[in-house]
Amino acid sequence: MNALSLFDNFVNYPNQDQTAISNYLTGYPLSRICVVSDTQYAEILKAQAEREVAVLESQKSKYLNHIEQLDLELTKIKTEAGLLPAKSPNDSNLN
Repeated sequence: MNALSLFDNFVNYPNQDQTAISNYLTGYPLSRICVVSDTQYAEILKAQAEREVAVLESQKSKYLNHIEQLDLELTKIKTEAGLLPAKSPNDSNLN
């Protein structure tokens, strides 16, 4: 890409179609159309869904770990402040 092609995105020359403007606004040329079969389209959607699931599962795991750390910190603070009863030796035998 050269400097003039960037300039062309902002300048509307006389008798020029709106391709450069639409390319700038959409981020990709409108003339780029790919035709795929239903099977290929289903595979693309499945791959995209798998990536999204992986990202969401990772986020979920991070949030659950964070919640666990918060629970531990809350328990520690409440115990130190006397808001929770201290564990007695008999409590450990119940589990």
